[in-house]
Amino acid sequence: MAEVSNYLREYETIYVLKPDLEDSKVIEVAERMRGVVEQQGGKSIKIHNWGKKKLAYEVDKVQKGVYIYHHYLGGPRLVAEYERVLKIMDEALIYQTARLADAVDANSRAVEPDVLTAPVRDPGKRDRDHEHDDRPRAAVEHGEESPQAAAEAPWQSSQGDDDSPHPAPGAGEEPNASAAPEAAEKWEE
Repeated sequence: MAEVSNYLREYETIYVLKPDLEDSKVIEVAERMRGVVEQQGGKSIKIHNWGKKKLAYEVDKVQKGVYIYHHYLGGPRLVAEYERVLKIMDEALIYQTARLADAVDANSRAVEPDVLTAPVRDPGKRDRDHEHDDRPRAAVEHGEESPQAAAEAPWQSSQGDDDSPHPAPGAGEEPNASAAPEAAEKWEE
């Protein structure tokens, strides 16, 4: 293993592996990438298996993949070697590397525990971005307000509830079709 210099660049790489890989093979690939970092004189901070997710777009006729996040420190040549290894690896579909910082003291950065096993998903939960939203899918797509949001911020609801600190315009007035132009003038003043 090469000696770690005091000041290195901070990088993060997210790579996506084929979805049909077994957990043992995913761990093997992650350990191999850790080895590349250490061989190039870098320091691996954390590897996190984000699990199988849907890709934003199809890659090689594949719609899902196993996402791996790797946070590490290293020199400028490390990224080129890291991405070269990913490129020739059959298991990897796509990857993206970002430089987070320059001149980071390697001795001041603690190594965080890795999460190499995929997260367990609740089979009853839909794989959507609306995890905390209890509205039906049609309500989400049409932008309807959730009951949860209305309870948290009643003054923002359009219904003008009596207990709201800021009632909606026209709340408490008798609805009258002929008075609509007068009501508009009244609110403009």
